[in-house]
Amino acid sequence: IHLGEDLEALENFYLKLDLNSIKLESFSIGSEKMTDEELAESAIFIARMTREQPNFEDRLIIIQCDGIPQSGARLPNNTDKDLKSIHNADVVLKALKENNLLLPNIFVQIAGGVDDKSLAKAHARGVKIHGIAIGSWLRKRILELDIEEAKHLCKEIINQSKVNAENHRNLAVQK
Repeated sequence: IHLGEDLEALENFYLKLDLNSIKLESFSIGSEKMTDEELAESAIFIARMTREQPNFEDRLIIIQCDGIPQSGARLPNNTDKDLKSIHNADVVLKALKENNLLLPNIFVQIAGGVDDKSLAKAHARGVKIHGIAIGSWLRKRILELDIEEAKHLCKEIINQSKVNAENHRNLAVQK
């Protein structure tokens, strides 16, 4: 769900979903259009709204902090296009922690201007994001590969995603 500024509209839409059949929920917030206060308020709202639903513990919640899209960035040689999404994630993580809402099944990832160095860059800045959504960068990278290399890269990504999901399931069972 891409979130605008209307939290009431989000809640009205969300509460109409059949959440019994959903195992993964993803909410995109941020970009250059939201203030830090709006970001924090949105993240807290999402965490509280999802937490109040039945079977909350059985679902994975992703809060994606958008920044400046790689494809829409204005300076083509700028290697810091991801700083806005990293900043947004920092705001979201702090808001969730301060409100005791950074729960085991809530994950924060970044998107927008990200590349293969963004995860390490975020962690080096002390922003402990859980992942990144790579759109434009990955599409460009795949186009540079021959078909067999592209297939191999996609299989690696899928396999890593399966491992991550299994690790989360195992952590949930251990509780």
